[in-house]
Amino acid sequence: MWPFKRKVKALENMIADRAFHAAQFNNLLNKWAKTTEQIDADLQRGGHALRARARDMAKNNVYAKKYLNILKTNVVGKDGIRLQCQAKNRNGQLDVSANSLVEQAWQQFCQPGECDVTGRLSIIDAQSLMVLGEARDGEYLIREYDGYKNSFGYALQFIDPDLLDEDHNEDLANGRYIRMGIEYNKNGFPINYHLTPIRNDRVRGKSYRDSRSRSVVPASEIIHGYLQEFSNQSRGFSWMHAAMVEMHHLGAFREAAIIASRIGASNMGFFTEGLEGGSFTGDGKTASGDLQIDIEPGVFRKLPAGVDFKMFDSKYPSDMVDAFEMRSLKGIASGLNISYPVLASDPSSTSYGTMRGFTIDDRDYFRGLQNRLSSLTLQRIYRGFLRNGLKNGSIGLPADRYQKLLEVKWQPRGWQWIDPAKDAAAYKILDEKQMIDEFTIAAERGMDLEEIYQQRAAAKKLREKYKLTETEANNAEA
Repeated sequence: MWPFKRKVKALENMIADRAFHAAQFNNLLNKWAKTTEQIDADLQRGGHALRARARDMAKNNVYAKKYLNILKTNVVGKDGIRLQCQAKNRNGQLDVSANSLVEQAWQQFCQPGECDVTGRLSIIDAQSLMVLGEARDGEYLIREYDGYKNSFGYALQFIDPDLLDEDHNEDLANGRYIRMGIEYNKNGFPINYHLTPIRNDRVRGKSYRDSRSRSVVPASEIIHGYLQEFSNQSRGFSWMHAAMVEMHHLGAFREAAIIASRIGASNMGFFTEGLEGGSFTGDGKTASGDLQIDIEPGVFRKLPAGVDFKMFDSKYPSDMVDAFEMRSLKGIASGLNISYPVLASDPSSTSYGTMRGFTIDDRDYFRGLQNRLSSLTLQRIYRGFLRNGLKNGSIGLPADRYQKLLEVKWQPRGWQWIDPAKDAAAYKILDEKQMIDEFTIAAERGMDLEEIYQQRAAAKKLREKYKLTETEANNAEA
């Protein structure tokens, strides 16, 4: 029978070769996951620990800190994502007066003391908290207060995602259920957020969740921002998750390398005694009682009888450190979806053409994040501001204009051209061929075309006032 068994075995091997290689079971792959798990189950088990470690990295890991600063700088920028009202009259033309009133009111609302309940945050600060919170913690929570006692009857309150307890899970009546602190109806639509306060135990010196004092907030009052990567995902998780282990190991490696380098630079060797002869007292002793000897360049001293010297060489600093760190950072940059030269502040490691390609990819990524923040969160905040501002009369327009005034555009920050001369020439060609318009060119640089034309008109009036030609004015600016 053995020939038959051999043929069966050969057939099984042929079938295995034609299957997914990544689905095979062997000694090398046995520790790899073999079953699927719901994302919420993963978050229930490890979401809190992942958030705690991400927060620790944001405070203590230089590359985690750099990553978060890159996002804050490129997604929000110094001026934030700005509002441009686009409400139109019946004839289809922009309602300039109404748009101007709303934009002026929005500018006032965006100042510290107006837009949040603490009175400390501006809308730019709020945008930064959104980006940093989502990247670090995986999510951010904002509570909206309608009828708040400020100028516009509307304010925001940032809530720590830690108050949503991953261990609060319960099945309720009529198909409702609670998952990780969020209550849903039978269709999976959020109804309430169950917030668990965190108390300080002064005796034990640690904090704990007080499940006896939970507060229930209607989901209609909560803005829950997170990047949904799975269809059945209830909570967010840190954007750094795929790179965190390697970042942790690299941080530990850097610390060990620095310590080893300090030791190598501080110690030259050891004195040993016990040989036949007298005792060695050296030129003095350290605070810890170790012998020391004064050294002069180009002078070799004779040690007394019975004393030997053992040279110490820690091999640090080593040329291998930079190579290892570069390899690690390239993997970390991929996990963070940021180009290596930007994350490592190392433009010398790549050519100009490659660097340009990296820059374009990074900017596309940042634009996607800007669009998410604008369409999902800022648009909702604007609706609350507009609804309450029209209701209490602080905007100065009739409440029935609400729907018309919802027509807005969000202008995020842009970037300077990578190669100004070449990029300007390319845009000029595209404009001449009617493949791009001035609105798009201005928007890509974070500018508004209407504002540009207004500034040009103002500059022209100023030149006429002082009787200067355009060339003279340009020379004066230079």
